[in-house]
Amino acid sequence: MRSTEVLVVGAGVLGCAVALRLADGGVRVALVAPLTDRRGHASRAAGAMLGVFSEVSSHDEPWRRDVEVGERLQARRLYDDWVADLAERSGIGVAVAPGLFVVANAEGENDERELQAVADAASSHGCRAELHSWRDVPGLAPERRSPPLSALELPDEGSIDASLLLDALEGALVRHSLVEVVQARVTSLAPGPTGEITARLDSGAERRASQVVLAAGVETTQLMLASEQLEAGLPPILSGRGVSILVRAPLALPTAIRTPNRSFACGLHLVPRSGGCVYVGATNRLSTAPSVDRGPTLDELATLVDGAVRQFNTSLRHAELMATAVGHRPVTVDRLPLVGRTRDPRVLVASATYRNGILLAPRVAEILAGEVLQPGSATGHPFSPQRELKVPGGLEALTGWTGRGLLAQLTASDGRLAPGRDEELERFLQLALSSLLVDGPVDDGLRRKLARLWERAPLEEVLPLIFETVARHGGKPEKA
Repeated sequence: MRSTEVLVVGAGVLGCAVALRLADGGVRVALVAPLTDRRGHASRAAGAMLGVFSEVSSHDEPWRRDVEVGERLQARRLYDDWVADLAERSGIGVAVAPGLFVVANAEGENDERELQAVADAASSHGCRAELHSWRDVPGLAPERRSPPLSALELPDEGSIDASLLLDALEGALVRHSLVEVVQARVTSLAPGPTGEITARLDSGAERRASQVVLAAGVETTQLMLASEQLEAGLPPILSGRGVSILVRAPLALPTAIRTPNRSFACGLHLVPRSGGCVYVGATNRLSTAPSVDRGPTLDELATLVDGAVRQFNTSLRHAELMATAVGHRPVTVDRLPLVGRTRDPRVLVASATYRNGILLAPRVAEILAGEVLQPGSATGHPFSPQRELKVPGGLEALTGWTGRGLLAQLTASDGRLAPGRDEELERFLQLALSSLLVDGPVDDGLRRKLARLWERAPLEEVLPLIFETVARHGGKPEKA
């Protein structure tokens, strides 16, 4: 059985960035992950916008917005030098495409308010946010029936090709004398006989390490459930399933374009890719039990295509479909990442960055490597996995905004119900009205199911899942 100083589980952008930073600090690292199997991985599927302020929403809780924006800004200040170093070390021409436009239009009920929240956040941190006519935005040529209202340029933001970034990270890792890349999947972890951590691999082999870094994204929770001898005290990690497409498009797109956050997601976005390609993203569906083998549905693809063609550029209807992707973004119930040492001092974690993993990678690597090299340096950080998670209360925590978000998900672009939604809405309303008007509650089985669902995922993003759970229940409610 081979032993190393630190074993990193997971080869997404966080795992690779942490492994490289540790090795640069003189630590012998084993990076364990099946690099040839990227199903469901958030990093490869990411649009990779470097959204410091464009991810701000008007309904964000101030304490969380301040923490997130502060960390994203620190990451952005590290980014250009970090990427340039990776390009030099790997020989892969990866670079940041500077700038980003946020475009408001009538498709989002509160787009102008959201745009103002983005501008205010940038201004409060001394960064540029410049209003433009939408006609000045390169690549923006929407349908006449969907004219933009305004456009905000964020020159300090940007985007990057996620695939090239990962290739550059892997290239730098395989060239590093202190890094060993192990093409295997870790199935469980356990205390070793000499105080180390033993990692069992799907090949049947075992590896030992003084410390383990969990960077396996949405698979982290399942891995810890299989590692019952460890008491890391790690909170559950949920999945935000995102579907995107890559097209060869008949348009010039030098800079990423996006809408503000909408309907429990990051809004629509177009991101430039090499070879005249454009990334179109992305959907977002919360899941408590993600299936990484499930491909994109026609409904998810239709939502992307329809929105991109109408709201961004009508010439996209002539685009050639090159690929589809599904990524499962890891997220905690308080939406903040998990970075640092767990209750088991041998186990650290770098995960749950939700939609900001690509941007946060150099900052997460800095925090995590600092904790390994100087134990205690990350104690008290807002991303600490040992923090007390601030979560909403009961279902009453859902606000008017969440109701509008659900309505936006149920309707098509022209305001009509999307195909198949009429029957779901009918069943949902029948049960909802019965719970208010009939003498007796909705049957206890459904009530318990909904309570468990909210308990596991007390986020407004779970509302579509609650809706579909009620709609699938069907039938008349039973009296208690």
